[in-house]
Amino acid sequence: MRDDALNQDSRELLNTLARHVSARGLSVPAIFLLEMYKPLSSLIGTAALNVPTLFVPLFGTRLARMASELLSSKQSVETLISIIEEQSHGV
Repeated sequence: MRDDALNQDSRELLNTLARHVSARGLSVPAIFLLEMYKPLSSLIGTAALNVPTLFVPLFGTRLARMASELLSSKQSVETLISIIEEQSHGV
């Protein structure tokens, strides 16, 4: 899936996640973890659907569930990294 292939709702969710991460000053650790997670996203994505509680403290229950589903795609992870990088550089 290419970046432009993400639907509008997915793109908005990724922007929301990036804003939450940037607002908390967690851009560098988030990018580091996402880069490590990216090669395994399709494998871990299925398990992540069962453990959205990892995201709950940062994003809330509803957003955490949606994020865990979306991040099962390697392209979504790459897009999220790009958005976080853009926001952290003020672009």
